[in-house]
Amino acid sequence: MYSLGVVFFELWHPFGTAMERHVVLSDLKLKGEVPPTWAAEFPEQKSLLQRLMSPAPSDRPSATDLLQNAFPPRMESELLDGKYPANNAEIRGYKHI
Repeated sequence: MYSLGVVFFELWHPFGTAMERHVVLSDLKLKGEVPPTWAAEFPEQKSLLQRLMSPAPSDRPSATDLLQNAFPPRMESELLDGKYPANNAEIRGYKHI
């Protein structure tokens, strides 16, 4: 799960240079820190990342937990069947007016 957290972050954070990638990933792995602008823009992803990269393996989510709770629908049919909320507002409990 820890490695998945690193890959997840790399997919969500574009790097301008190889040096930036090295510095940011070093801070992530050694200190558990992400760039403040990324954390402000993606608070839900930051929360998931912190869980995935928890220092204690027992605190990390299982693959089943991730599939059931952390990811959006994988197929359009799952969304249409009502298995998943249609958008982030519904995930957070807000209703459309």
